[in-house]
Amino acid sequence: MGFLLNMLVLLILLYFVPSIIALIRLHQDFFLILFVNILLGWTFLGWILTLAWAIFGGHQPNYPGRRKYDVMQRLKKDFARGRITEEEYFRRKRVLEDN
Repeated sequence: MGFLLNMLVLLILLYFVPSIIALIRLHQDFFLILFVNILLGWTFLGWILTLAWAIFGGHQPNYPGRRKYDVMQRLKKDFARGRITEEEYFRRKRVLEDN
């Protein structure tokens, strides 16, 4: 039973690799990639196309501080939604500002 559960989790992770890559890259079309991945990912062509889209498309402008800005915005949203404590918010904010 454990082996089958592990295999199921692995297959689900593999299915969502394009969406995971888009999320990590902060892709501007993340939700659209996720939607297409859910609908067409079961076809080999759909999975390959969403993977290529996640890897090669939607580049954010690359200027100094852009990544820090994106992380700070996500941090603010997490705090506003109650996903992290006030203490954790200020600790992470301080780390970002020091870098």
